[in-house]
Amino acid sequence: MRYSDLLKISVFAGSIMMLGNCGGGSSSNPAPIINGGNGGSGNGGGSGGGTIGPTITLAQNGDILVNQHGYQTQGQKLATLISDSNVPLTWQLLDSADRLYASGQTMPFGPSPLSGLNVHHIDFSNYARVAPDVRLEVGGGESHAFNIANRPFRRIANDAAKYFYYNRAGSSVSEPYTRLQVPSLTRQSGHDNLSLSCFSGADLEGNVWPACNYSQSLEGGWYDAGDYGLYAINTGVTVWALQNLFESMEAQSGQCSLMNGAAADLNIPESADGLHDILNEARIGMELLLSLQVIDTAPVGMALGDQSPGANLTITAQDASGMVHHKAHGESWPADSAAPADDIQTWYFFPPSTAASLHLAATGAQCARIWRHIDSVFADRCLAAAITAYSAAQATPDAYAYDNFDGGGPYEDVIVTDEFSWAATELYITTQDISYLNDVLSYTLGGYYLSGRTQPSWRDTEALGMLSLATQIKHSAHNIPADVETEIVGNLVTISNFYQRQSNDTGFNVPDDDSNYYWGSNSNLLLRAILLATTSDISPNNDYQDEVLGVMNYLLGNNPLGQSYITGYGDQAMENPHHRFWSNSIDIARPSPPPGVLSGGPNNTAMVDPISRQLDGTCRAQTCWIDDYEAYTFNEVTISYNAGLVWTAHWLDDKARCNN
Repeated sequence: MRYSDLLKISVFAGSIMMLGNCGGGSSSNPAPIINGGNGGSGNGGGSGGGTIGPTITLAQNGDILVNQHGYQTQGQKLATLISDSNVPLTWQLLDSADRLYASGQTMPFGPSPLSGLNVHHIDFSNYARVAPDVRLEVGGGESHAFNIANRPFRRIANDAAKYFYYNRAGSSVSEPYTRLQVPSLTRQSGHDNLSLSCFSGADLEGNVWPACNYSQSLEGGWYDAGDYGLYAINTGVTVWALQNLFESMEAQSGQCSLMNGAAADLNIPESADGLHDILNEARIGMELLLSLQVIDTAPVGMALGDQSPGANLTITAQDASGMVHHKAHGESWPADSAAPADDIQTWYFFPPSTAASLHLAATGAQCARIWRHIDSVFADRCLAAAITAYSAAQATPDAYAYDNFDGGGPYEDVIVTDEFSWAATELYITTQDISYLNDVLSYTLGGYYLSGRTQPSWRDTEALGMLSLATQIKHSAHNIPADVETEIVGNLVTISNFYQRQSNDTGFNVPDDDSNYYWGSNSNLLLRAILLATTSDISPNNDYQDEVLGVMNYLLGNNPLGQSYITGYGDQAMENPHHRFWSNSIDIARPSPPPGVLSGGPNNTAMVDPISRQLDGTCRAQTCWIDDYEAYTFNEVTISYNAGLVWTAHWLDDKARCNN
């Protein structure tokens, strides 16, 4: 079943639910329950056997919500009290022996619009010393225990980066590169040594696709999400984030040098090569993008022009050399809890797209400038592929993907002006060819970016080019024209100021005050954090570190559910991601996830899985979430989500280590 089909079902089921709730629900479509919790634990569980619906456990009056892992000694430290009181209340910071470290008065905020909870803020930023195993108390209620440490985010950055090794395609996961746990995280390789041709025959809409007269090897890459598909689009933004992190930090020296920072040695097979392991992992993703590029001139079927939603397509077969196959995966979805080696179905390349081609153009150019002094042969290969992909996209600017194939997600996008802008930006930075700069200047940044109402993502990539330009500006020696630099800094400050105001308006100090939280909302917050952090680096008069810390604190438990969305971090950490192999909750022979895996997070707009459908219309933006394998619109994990976590945790750790 496809996403679009599920969305139709979701809308239909939501209407039935509203009627059913009025009549008390039914055994076939049980009514959801929203409970108060002890400390806002937010770990409601699954469908409850068919008679009790999925349970959301909200924080209740008197709960104190904190970052359950740890706060930095230097920087803002905020927690949240749920209280109907409209006057300040006394808080205390205590250790496990009840020794008093600090005290003060809460700051009443009022109703949090995205949760419906009445909140007070607790600001204990003035306490700036190391303190293990402390807690906050207000009026007899207490928070989860947490630490105050110089570098609390270093281990998160390491564990989040290790996610990529565990999810490599065509590769085994073996000791000594895994953490020890039972059942083991080790597994056999799957989908290795694949030589693929194009999908041919009828798709789910009945469109008949022609075969292509070639096959190519599939190399590298990571399994995208809970399934085993390999997608150019999500791989592209993931590679960009890892390469941008490396590039933004590589000019630092001494105590602040990149090799002294987090994730330099992840204990992966490449760790002994002397390179930073973020770069080693980024190359794995880059290899996939290179292998998805069409190298044959034989005709390939593509859907040209906007033919949304993808039914009754006109398919044009033409030379697609230089373009990039949109994705590669099996003919149907893999079974739940299937290991990669168990998924032995036939795999295919799916039609090239303009968007996929531009993702290679952008990341290939980025790759070339990073690797030119490390591995010039690889750098040349990346640049040649990038230039070819960009030219191919210009020649075929309207080849689009649709949600009409079984076995994988669509990553559909019929507006690719932003991808053209991003790719031209990266090519200009790398080559200094003025023709690419002219292409960049021909695109206008959308007003929705400058309003602070969205963030960079796989669908909206123009801001990635801005951030890459900002990374160059951060270095003392760069070739960005002065007028372009002024415009880039001004745009980023404008957006960041909007984000900052949103952080002040939500009640939980995160830069998104939209009443609609979308699939992958935690990732959206991290992408906003990356923009805020980058702006802080290039605009000395504007410091947004508190807003970045606010995002991390929210992900680690300072949220309306009191839920840590990162596995292994916090007393109430996510445990049951939608992931075929880390599926212990549905198959005890499979392992639980390793630490450092980020859940997609609350979502009140695309509630299309069997669990979330029962909650549609019953919960607010920051409260629609349950820790359940089946709730993939809440609890999906993906490479791009974790890339944002790696970037943000690494940046915060760098700030801490360079200030201590």
